[in-house]
Amino acid sequence: MKTKGLYNMRVIIVGGCCMWVRQPPVFGLAVFWIAVLWCGTVWAGPSLGPAGTAGQAPASLGGTELDGQGTFATATTPTVADEAKHKDATEFTLSAGSILSMGNAEAAAVTGTSAFKLRRARHQFSANGAGNWGAGRSDDADWHDTVGNVQGRVRYDLFFAERWSGFVMATARHDRFQGLDLRLNVDPGVSLHGLPGPRNLLWLEAGYDFQFDLRTDEAIVAKDKNGRAILDASGSSLAVEEKTATNHAARIFAGYSNRMSKVAALDVGLEWLQSVLAADRFRFVADIGLTAQVSERLSVSTTFTLRYENEPLADVEKIDTVTAVNLVLRIL
Repeated sequence: MKTKGLYNMRVIIVGGCCMWVRQPPVFGLAVFWIAVLWCGTVWAGPSLGPAGTAGQAPASLGGTELDGQGTFATATTPTVADEAKHKDATEFTLSAGSILSMGNAEAAAVTGTSAFKLRRARHQFSANGAGNWGAGRSDDADWHDTVGNVQGRVRYDLFFAERWSGFVMATARHDRFQGLDLRLNVDPGVSLHGLPGPRNLLWLEAGYDFQFDLRTDEAIVAKDKNGRAILDASGSSLAVEEKTATNHAARIFAGYSNRMSKVAALDVGLEWLQSVLAADRFRFVADIGLTAQVSERLSVSTTFTLRYENEPLADVEKIDTVTAVNLVLRIL
């Protein structure tokens, strides 16, 4: 059995590296998850750690995408069962994934996340971080970055009733491909937790979102059809956007978590941010994650994140999607 277990672990690691792409083939992803669930059944045994939201967080929902939105932007939400069994908790997890492709087309990418949660009675503090980097080249061209962002978030929750909590969170993001030196979000609000139980959890959040953007110089200058900066009479770059921008918005969020079995879990998060300054300015974020437990402290997660912003900067796409496969290690 030990030899077989080592062989299964190699399958998971190779599968995770090969499948970390923006649009994974459906057939390949299906084969990958069949292998992961079988490996988890062999390795896991009868006990896989706490059920419900105290389990492992998916890759994107737990790290790859922060930005103050999506499931990752919410705290690990306790159920009523957690109130009785896990009032005090200390959790720390790390996850990482990578891809390396050589030959006709060369590409490399690395993603990593961390998550910390401290729960004492009615009080809960959480801190999360994530980083993504990718580069590629073709033929004899130089390597150039294709992905690069760093994100962090802190959140405090106060559970003042059986199914109600108040929270405040702050999120920071640096992403030059979105034209952002810094995007800072501050979000106070309230949460309502439904479907309490070890297998299913539904929760709703409503609140206010303050956003401050510090944009990159490259993103705010006017460019000609060849991508070169347009200069004014004094020889300085001609700016078409302000260096900084603020927005005030209403925020609503819906999350659902289903522990389908002892070795598999599904997490879904949907979020809408509607500006109160301009009715036609809004942002939508969707996160879907599937996690399989490999051992007591190790799991593998596949996540898909879609981000839509209807008024991005010039030359920035309205839609971003990220599909990732990560190994997740629970330290505490």
